[in-house]
Amino acid sequence: MDYNLYYGVKSNRLLIVSNRAPEFTTAVKNTLPGVFVVRYNYDTSSLDDIISKIDDKMQHRKVKSIAILMHSDETQFYICSTNDKVLNGDSLIDDPDINYFMKSLSDYCHRGSSRLDFFNSRLASNCVKYQLCLALRQLTQCDVGIWPDLMGEEYNGELYFNSSDIRPTKTALDGYQRIRTVGKGAFGVATLYRNTNKNNLVVIKQINMLDMTAQERQLALNEAKVLSLLNHPNIISYYGSFEMDGVLMIEMEYADGGTLAEYLIGRNTNLLPERQILEMFLQMSEAIQCIHQRNILHRDLKTTNVFLTKQRKVKLGDFGISKIMTTKLQALTVVGTPYYISPEMCEGKQYDQKSDIWALGCILYEMTSLQRTFDASNLPALIHFITKENFAPIPLCYSLNLKKLVNDLLQKDPLRRPDANYLVETVPDFIDFITDSNWIQESSELELSNDDLLNRSVVYQFSSPTNLTPVQLPFRIQIVQLAVSQTHFVALTSDYSIFTWGEDKHGQLGHGEETPWKNDPQCVVLLLDKHITQVGAGQHFSVFVSSTGLVMTTGDGKYGALGHGDWNSVSRPKLIDFLLKVDVVKISCGNYHLAVLTNEGQLYTWGRGNYGQLGLGNLQDCCFPILVNLPFNDKITSIQCGPDCTAVITDNQNVYACGLNKCNKLGLNRPSLFKLK
Repeated sequence: MDYNLYYGVKSNRLLIVSNRAPEFTTAVKNTLPGVFVVRYNYDTSSLDDIISKIDDKMQHRKVKSIAILMHSDETQFYICSTNDKVLNGDSLIDDPDINYFMKSLSDYCHRGSSRLDFFNSRLASNCVKYQLCLALRQLTQCDVGIWPDLMGEEYNGELYFNSSDIRPTKTALDGYQRIRTVGKGAFGVATLYRNTNKNNLVVIKQINMLDMTAQERQLALNEAKVLSLLNHPNIISYYGSFEMDGVLMIEMEYADGGTLAEYLIGRNTNLLPERQILEMFLQMSEAIQCIHQRNILHRDLKTTNVFLTKQRKVKLGDFGISKIMTTKLQALTVVGTPYYISPEMCEGKQYDQKSDIWALGCILYEMTSLQRTFDASNLPALIHFITKENFAPIPLCYSLNLKKLVNDLLQKDPLRRPDANYLVETVPDFIDFITDSNWIQESSELELSNDDLLNRSVVYQFSSPTNLTPVQLPFRIQIVQLAVSQTHFVALTSDYSIFTWGEDKHGQLGHGEETPWKNDPQCVVLLLDKHITQVGAGQHFSVFVSSTGLVMTTGDGKYGALGHGDWNSVSRPKLIDFLLKVDVVKISCGNYHLAVLTNEGQLYTWGRGNYGQLGLGNLQDCCFPILVNLPFNDKITSIQCGPDCTAVITDNQNVYACGLNKCNKLGLNRPSLFKLK
């Protein structure tokens, strides 16, 4: 018997489909004759169940290629819910069941020219796709493709599907360029996109409705409903919503200054000027007045839901659990963040708009004291403090008006709290009454004192082994970071300007030209509006990191240190596309390599790897950032590159290093990531 004959048609393909895969019915309906189809239930099947189904279908037959349809997110494929089995670069290495499962799939393929294709993938990063493909190729000895639709960029879908019926069409997200994830919540992921038609940045909150209960779906739909009713300069603007493959997309305004919580954390112990506090509080009050006039309760006011623009304009957002009061009855459901919930909510009593006023008072207190109004190590203790105890006084430097305002907002009895209308009428008078003799108005997030304004930074260079020569810097600039290499200098000032000087043969100074040398520091005009907060300098290249975690490089691309996916040089700062999907918080340069740390503790490296300094387990150069597969479970908190080595410190105070160990300078015995003893 010819086992390659299936229903009278010669068969060389196998299609494996999860019932949770996007467009799985379309895929199965339009499968070409002769393609083996194995369908399984994601919620009830195990890995062994899937292999058994394939065995029953194949009966020892072999195919040239296998197509796989599973649902996925930005980082991984979901194979089955039994034991929560997912497919990503880590699980291939760390989970023997996943390793065996993928190896078993490849056993159904002919050796030599077989392939695996994953269709309708939502893996967002080319770097993630590349690493997963590379790992699968090494394991299965098959060519591997990961495609965003049912056709694939090389139309490999035509091997399995009727292309005339499923050829890609324009989708709801055409016209949007994905930038990066900006937030994750209980009901979805908020992603930053560029609207290519309008050339503006927007946030699209993506909520997977398929995985939700009816109550959770109602909460998710509620945000779109509430936002559509509101139009106010201090409320995040609503641009529209739509559904795609079971995912609710809510398009809204992007506030480019982060959240109030992040801003307050960045202050450390530096108190805010009273005028600034009241001006921001007035904007919040006007937003609350707007929603209360429409009989809407926010019910989750907190500093993480107060967004800011870079000009510190307030934007109130996150209306996911807001309640529209359709009658005069008060609300009963206890919702919200524990630190900001009112005494009446803690006691299970009815509540109304005055609970939002209480939360507003907690935010105002946090702005004055840089700490929560009430705090405790457990929920019962917190409820006790909220309902029975008094809060600590705000700092003495603030006026009696501000102290009275805080006290009025945080009255235990809701009837004694003012409403939003009163706040909007009264707070402007408080602002007018302020004298600025004790406060300096900020012009940036880097606070300057009176003495600072009269001072300036001075940088000296060694003109000879014994002589120091001052660098001719512009008058009254203050340098907050200085990066130095053997070829050039990069300075970051308190107003986020970048000055560079030194050798510029490879465009490392970032002025859009290549010249032998620049003696005097010059401002990099191309970076003036980029809000740069970190700089670095390697041999013949420079790197810049913005406050939003974007990374740009300029200079010599010989060893791939620019991270642009090629070996070319550039003479003006260019964005590293491979890092758009992550939020970089720390960067460090070696002579010819770089390492970056993300806000999630991930380590990416690229550039020259001749001594193993990239920590990738090989000695190869790499021209784009690669996620380092760490041989430990600690979270990285700090990174540092030497000329030809890299070291990291973890949250458990462990130190790991890799790279050139000449004279045992790293205390290691081979170029790979090891813990220092």
